[in-house]
Amino acid sequence: MKKVLNKDLKVGDYFYNEYRKFKGLITSFNYSINGKYSTIRFIDILKNTPSYYFYDNENMFLLEEDEIEEFKEEQEIKPKYKAVVNLDRNYGLSMGSDPECFVVNEDNEVIPSYEFLKSRDENDTTSIEGHIMGSSAIQYPQPIFWDGFQAEFNVQANTCLGWMHDSLFLGLRSLAEKAKKYDKNAKLTIQSTLDINPRIMQDAKPEHVEFGCMPSFNIYGHEGIKKAGRDVPYRSAGGHIHFGFGDLKRDKPKFERYVKTLDKILGVSCVSLFAKYDKAERRKMYGLAGEYRTPKHGLEYRTLSNAWLSHPLISNMVFELARRCLSMVDADLENQWDATEEETIDCINNCDVELAREILARNKALFTNLLFSHCRLEEVALSLYKIYMLGIDSIIDNPEDIEGNWKLNTKGKWIGHCGGEGMQIYRIKENKKYKELENEKVTEIYEELVKEIKAVGETIIEEKSLGKKKA
Repeated sequence: MKKVLNKDLKVGDYFYNEYRKFKGLITSFNYSINGKYSTIRFIDILKNTPSYYFYDNENMFLLEEDEIEEFKEEQEIKPKYKAVVNLDRNYGLSMGSDPECFVVNEDNEVIPSYEFLKSRDENDTTSIEGHIMGSSAIQYPQPIFWDGFQAEFNVQANTCLGWMHDSLFLGLRSLAEKAKKYDKNAKLTIQSTLDINPRIMQDAKPEHVEFGCMPSFNIYGHEGIKKAGRDVPYRSAGGHIHFGFGDLKRDKPKFERYVKTLDKILGVSCVSLFAKYDKAERRKMYGLAGEYRTPKHGLEYRTLSNAWLSHPLISNMVFELARRCLSMVDADLENQWDATEEETIDCINNCDVELAREILARNKALFTNLLFSHCRLEEVALSLYKIYMLGIDSIIDNPEDIEGNWKLNTKGKWIGHCGGEGMQIYRIKENKKYKELENEKVTEIYEELVKEIKAVGETIIEEKSLGKKKA
């Protein structure tokens, strides 16, 4: 390849862009006034569709004859995951949540939420006082209440994850404020399973101890262990995701596909993502693979823990991947994911991190393209894949610091619709650990699968991520 100026390019040239790491066939271009930047229209191999972008002279290289031949061969390869790359982004899908969260004292002992919160029937709500800078969405107070030893609050559903996260921020802030009025050293925690002090368990009222929530259903017909509340020395917190698209009971085959796809992609991915924080003990009773409800508004997926409360970037990743899973079903593409139902169930129910990462490595080409279908940036898609493989500690300094990560204790620092620096997928590069992540190697499993994946000729993302191109 040789470096070229924009003025030297012409229609029909094959080029390589060093910064964006892809090749294209120029179909037309226009110079800017200063001659430095051009709008170049070209054929993008990844999507196999016309595309365009602004390029500067430093990034442009003209391909030599042998490289052109290689390019032509690549162009003839129909990407296996072209349909995944071009998935409907499902931006009209309303999403919400009703996360549970433990509050602990300075000795990391559970502070029962009934000590500082009202019951569900008493209709207490989250506070929306205080301006959220930059938010144009109307926020309404949401229910907040004790649910046994753990706290629970509702998140206002929205088709926009940015605005949904404003409501999530208000819920966490309200919970922290109410807890600190009871104990100034109280702290929110993403620990999803915690032992309860035997004395507190013994002295608690029956309504605080018994498991009283509505029963869940399981797509595989499985059930968790059923015991009386006082016979269980620990409690668990869930992070359920709600999808709003109307009554699904009339379309049982569809919601069964939704739940199973959420399991094999999102559920397995979260086993790896929350490797140090999720416990298999929680799934002895509930949160099993395939757990769901079908409320009037649509579907409630009940398998995940509350570990995604660790940081807005992580919750954005989880909710966006959930949305991608439903898009896979709507496009009849979920069977491209390579994992058996049996290993999916075993992976989730046993929190088997090693198996989860083996499955993600096996599906790396599809997974990166699925992530790309949202962010549209290859390097970001690959970084997200690394985070799912390596866990939240690879990108978040202190996942346990909910208050700091969500800016609950810094008045006016939360920016509406995006949270702030490094809190959305699009702003991941602003995260302090992003540069470290770029240099991270994933696993030996991944390296071993390279030859198999490349032999299939999956996609341009896969090949470039391995640094196998001659560029």
